[in-house]
Amino acid sequence: MSTLENKILAKENILIIIPENQKIELLSAVLGFSLVLEGLSKNIRVISSDNSHKKYNFLSHPKKISSDIDEPGELFISINTKDSAVNELRYEKLEDELRIHLKSDGIGIKKNSISAKFIKTPYDLILVFGAENISQIENFYKKNIDIFEGADLCFINKEFYSDFILDIIYKLKGILNSEIATNLFASTLIESSKPTRLGDNRLLKILSYLLKSKANHSVVTKYLFKDRNIKNSDISEIILKNILCLQSEFLLSKIPALELARTQVSSNDLISAIIETRLLIPQNHSLVVLIETPKKVEGLGTLVVLTSESKEILNKLSKALNSSSKDNYFLFSINSKNLKEAEDKVAKLIKHLFKA
Repeated sequence: MSTLENKILAKENILIIIPENQKIELLSAVLGFSLVLEGLSKNIRVISSDNSHKKYNFLSHPKKISSDIDEPGELFISINTKDSAVNELRYEKLEDELRIHLKSDGIGIKKNSISAKFIKTPYDLILVFGAENISQIENFYKKNIDIFEGADLCFINKEFYSDFILDIIYKLKGILNSEIATNLFASTLIESSKPTRLGDNRLLKILSYLLKSKANHSVVTKYLFKDRNIKNSDISEIILKNILCLQSEFLLSKIPALELARTQVSSNDLISAIIETRLLIPQNHSLVVLIETPKKVEGLGTLVVLTSESKEILNKLSKALNSSSKDNYFLFSINSKNLKEAEDKVAKLIKHLFKA
């Protein structure tokens, strides 16, 4: 059996179905995927069965998206004459309308005796996300059964979609623009906070990659985390863009002096932004941020902010640094020539205090 990406490459006319009541992480990933296919010059139609794409106005979607089929094609009209024979058929062609008149003797013709179907399905491949079989899209299937005749049908039902979709895009050699990266960023950011994915650092690498691909961090976090009041999204974006796994349960990021200067944030706002960003990553991870100071500021070294929800980690750092934490964060400096040297020194400190 061909792999999914081979099927996609071999087909030109593709229908993507998103059943009702799907979570935003599936919706955003699939919409991003459909935009990639549109960029590959595929003829794409997306069915968002409950129009859920309209609920999230920060997401981008392909040109052809609707809650039902409205694709043009050659139609075959059938009339059931079991109970009443048609004895007269005539039509009149107006400027923008074709009127067909049917007449029969006796009781006449019932509306449900007339049906219309495509002579040839307008789709070569149908992809159904978030479902395992026909029964889960039964209403849509019964209404549009002719669409499925002759088309290659694939059901794609995963626990998580962001990295799965990104892997397919990579195999298709699809190109990410800002809109696609933003959709996928939303999906990945939500999935990275799921309890079953707390130890999966691949998602952090994906977040970093998508931000480097111009994902709109600000619009996503403002929508998804309305209750968290993300004030300094520029700093949060820099942190997530440069994030990596230092060791188990410790994440590290760097803020270069040039990028910090561009944001023009105060020192208080900088600390707030780092604490806010820790709320966007898995709860059991502590975040270490290295801040490069301008060259004109001598003797300060590299600033280090470590924020954590773990009392055990905060207590160990208090003893090691001979100071107490404030609002679950520590601020201290390390004598270093550059961020790489600072990273090495912090890594040794963390390894010494918190052996994996």
